[in-house]
Amino acid sequence: MNNAGNNSNNLKLIFILLCLFLVFHPVNSLAAEGKAPLLWIKASHYTYIIDTPAPVKDFSFIINKQKVDISRIETEKYQTTLHAILPLRKGANNIIIKEGGKIIQQTAVFSASSFDNALVPDGATEFFFHRADREKSCRPCHRLDARRADVRPRNIKKQICYPCHKHEFEGLKYRHKPAVKEWRCLICHQYKFVETDASPDEPIKFTVDQENGVAYLCFRCHYRQQQQIKLYTYVHGPIGMGSCNLCHNPHGSNFKYFLQNKITTLCVNCHEMQDTLTAPVVHKVIKTKGCTACHDPHGSMYQYQLHAGLNELCYKCHPAIYRLRHNHPLQGHPVAGPSNPAAKDEKFTCVSCHSPHSSDYANLLPVADAMELCGNCHHNK
Repeated sequence: MNNAGNNSNNLKLIFILLCLFLVFHPVNSLAAEGKAPLLWIKASHYTYIIDTPAPVKDFSFIINKQKVDISRIETEKYQTTLHAILPLRKGANNIIIKEGGKIIQQTAVFSASSFDNALVPDGATEFFFHRADREKSCRPCHRLDARRADVRPRNIKKQICYPCHKHEFEGLKYRHKPAVKEWRCLICHQYKFVETDASPDEPIKFTVDQENGVAYLCFRCHYRQQQQIKLYTYVHGPIGMGSCNLCHNPHGSNFKYFLQNKITTLCVNCHEMQDTLTAPVVHKVIKTKGCTACHDPHGSMYQYQLHAGLNELCYKCHPAIYRLRHNHPLQGHPVAGPSNPAAKDEKFTCVSCHSPHSSDYANLLPVADAMELCGNCHHNK
């Protein structure tokens, strides 16, 4: 295990060093001095702004060794500045820009949402465009100061965020109405420069409310859900931290309820239970309905955020076991009890003998031989 852990750390270090090397081509003086960081951005597109008098046709874009067809990306010419809006894949993106066949800029960008932030390599610097120094070159052509009309825009194409951010939501199956349909960005995003934990020395604009957290913004509209969560005995960790965006994308998604991923994938990745889905025997309900068939993703009155007590939950899908009660797996055997003989601090329930998620053995048992399982409780018989 130690060797595996060391190898993993070594590979991670090599990856980080490689990314740092590729951040900018040596023609960039900042990279030559070794100061250019690996950039982490949460968006699905990255905008390059390049000062040049050359026509757009003289430029080419390469992302992860794949040449990007210039007709498939949006390019705009503002005086002597080229804007190229480049699509990113999740994870590492090595971007090369050429002018007349010569590399003029090269950088490494790691694209990951808030939900995927654990994947971001150590040492990566989160990229914030809306800093005073970065906005300076854009102001001659773009309006970057919000007006009252931007809060509830009648014409979304004139809303302050729309021109640059419209690409981020294209093709989404589910779109959060206030964000993508009405473009009321400023009800959640602040329009003044503020300092954040991620940018303590460089105030940024259009961030979200840092003091109260994301959940505060969500509950202003989802008031009923907030009141319900207050009643729960057990609350899901992200909800308890006020980080609804760890599971939900506040703008939109291709998954129902604006989830960051498929529900089961979302759960197993965060709870580090990926092996559950690849085990020889997987609980059927996980395959058909997902984790939320048994667990409430926000909170519950029952431990493990279950929709009901352990056995009561099992009985809903296995009514025959409920009818047998004291005769499973054989006559006279109970399926519930105040204590588990094999673990006296626990109650005796269905999961005392069966795994609720997956197993290497039939019937979701923890061992191949059922008699061996019986011996855990019946030592003298």
